[in-house]
Amino acid sequence: MDRFYVDHPFKEHAFLDDIEEIKHITKVLRFSVGDYVEIFDSVQGEYIAKISAIDSKRIYFDIQKELPKSKSNIFVTLYQGIAKGHRMEFLIQKSTELGVDTIIPVRFQRSVAKLEKDDKKIQRWNKICLEASKQCKRNKISCVKNAIDFSELSSELLKNDLNLFFYEEEHNLTLKSYLKEQLNRIKVLQNGVSIGIIVGPEGGITEQEKDILVSEGIPSLSLGKRILRTETVSVAVLSMLHYELEL
Repeated sequence: MDRFYVDHPFKEHAFLDDIEEIKHITKVLRFSVGDYVEIFDSVQGEYIAKISAIDSKRIYFDIQKELPKSKSNIFVTLYQGIAKGHRMEFLIQKSTELGVDTIIPVRFQRSVAKLEKDDKKIQRWNKICLEASKQCKRNKISCVKNAIDFSELSSELLKNDLNLFFYEEEHNLTLKSYLKEQLNRIKVLQNGVSIGIIVGPEGGITEQEKDILVSEGIPSLSLGKRILRTETVSVAVLSMLHYELEL
């Protein structure tokens, strides 16, 4: 059943007023009054709804029933070194599918791609999050926030219960062994666990940046013998977390 995002609070009735989505639903998918769809709002949950009316500016729904909720108490933030074009879009899409909650682009010393705080790319990336959430049947939509400098990263990481930082020159401590150490501690945090994942840009993280993070108590981790592309690292890490923690 096709699935659509509604960004307004609702109870027995709901409406959708995104003009592009309305055109897609009516002109491409050919839905009409009386058809059934799934709608979700990222807060209340997911519902079966019947299209009750359509006009040029809105589609109206009658709520039929609520669907079972699948909610995780693990909240994952990806601090991603800004990557070029399609690489950034790919990792945002796949990270959303694999359960990331928030993505914060970071300007590292070796970042090639540039991104200002009011960059229109943020809007496009959030649209990718929305489409990926719809496709993979997530109730919560991932969010891409404004980019930060590396100097701002430390204060962000303090918000997390656990931070995972990956460095290509690390050869001793692996994610597998570190997670094994941390799993029991994570599982006893009943009110929810916040995990941060730090991934460098295409050029990697400098030794100076690595030393700063390690000095703040965040060990550098290895993903194994191979050097992975920046867009592959987040997918690999989230896949492991998805398996171990059921994101």
